[in-house]
Amino acid sequence: MENAEFSSQIDPKKKSYSKYFSRILIDDFRFLDEFKLDEFAKAGYISPQTIVLNKGTEALKSFAHSMEPYLRKLGLKTSLINTEIHLLDDYLLAQEGEGLTPEQAKILV
Repeated sequence: MENAEFSSQIDPKKKSYSKYFSRILIDDFRFLDEFKLDEFAKAGYISPQTIVLNKGTEALKSFAHSMEPYLRKLGLKTSLINTEIHLLDDYLLAQEGEGLTPEQAKILV
């Protein structure tokens, strides 16, 4: 029984667990090499792809209608029709290989 071996090496008075952790194999942590968290885009990040928002309602579908004035302030040509935000023209949000501006990063969030 492997756990019995480890438990006998732990000194309850000193609370020393170093021997326990020294026996863990490096291979047990290889999965961390592949583990990645998604990050929000920040100003200055280099865009890995070109992103174009197409005209219409689909591109801004995730935004609440109350965000329309804010999106207009960020430079998008929008209108509000029946509580849906309509993008009036195609909008180049990010160009591959170029840094993001603060406004572009706010839209990507």
